[in-house]
Amino acid sequence: MSSTAVLLAGLLPAVVFVMWPLFFSGDSDAIEALPEDDDESLQRKKVAALAAIKEAEFDQRTGKLSDDDFAALTARYKAQALEAIAALDQRSTSSSAPSGTIKFCPNCGTKALPGGKFCSGCGRPTRA
Repeated sequence: MSSTAVLLAGLLPAVVFVMWPLFFSGDSDAIEALPEDDDESLQRKKVAALAAIKEAEFDQRTGKLSDDDFAALTARYKAQALEAIAALDQRSTSSSAPSGTIKFCPNCGTKALPGGKFCSGCGRPTRA
């Protein structure tokens, strides 16, 4: 056998393995829809956006980020955080909560503890 034939014989299984999903994707009805955002993933999105805002503030103070870039970044991250907070708040309004309580702190976005009078994140009152 020539060296080219040996090379092709060794390479052919690898090519078939890599190309297989392109030609034989299986049952297309078996693809599941992406799961809807649950409270935990929304909470993670909110926390990540707030952490990114803090990071941008630090970068601006240290001179790594211009004022224009800082404004653009914080606007985007604030929108993401507010979107997650609104979705969490909308889900929590369906639960039975005493009237006058806030589910999320309007100052820092931390989830309020049931029956708590103050935010566990920033210490502000949780009563409306």
